[in-house]
Amino acid sequence: MELSRFEKLFKAIEVTTPVPINAYLGLGTTYLEALNNIKPFLDTNKDYTPDDLNAGFLVVVAYIDMDGYLRMIYEKGLSSAVSVMNELVYNIKKYCIRFGGIAYYAGGDNILCFIPYNFLNGFKENFNFKNVKVGIGVSKKPKGALKLATQALELIRDGRCSNICILEE
Repeated sequence: MELSRFEKLFKAIEVTTPVPINAYLGLGTTYLEALNNIKPFLDTNKDYTPDDLNAGFLVVVAYIDMDGYLRMIYEKGLSSAVSVMNELVYNIKKYCIRFGGIAYYAGGDNILCFIPYNFLNGFKENFNFKNVKVGIGVSKKPKGALKLATQALELIRDGRCSNICILEE
């Protein structure tokens, strides 16, 4: 999206909401670097061109799903299951950082990890977490990468792919 279109959208939303809103923009060679370089959008958007924001990078989403989460809830209780999930989320976040990525807990037994494309092979080859499935999607747009990652998880569940499956656009 071009900066002028984003700025128009931001301003349109701003007048319709009763509470103040903020938008931030960060650039970097990795997601982690961009996250650490954020600045308020309206203060800094003149510093960037649309080419800066859309440099043709491929988006990689790793959709991580924990095996046996519901069974764990029924057998050991919700508190135990949540504790195990919290530990997994923490460790996945640390792992993604090693590859310039960022990870988010998506609820239930799901974690999303965004990593730079040039780190994909290292991410996959060094991934040694037990009892998880990893669907990885690669696309030019985040929405497309997430869709492919979800489809990759379905292939794993159907037994048509190993515990780590990559689908590229």
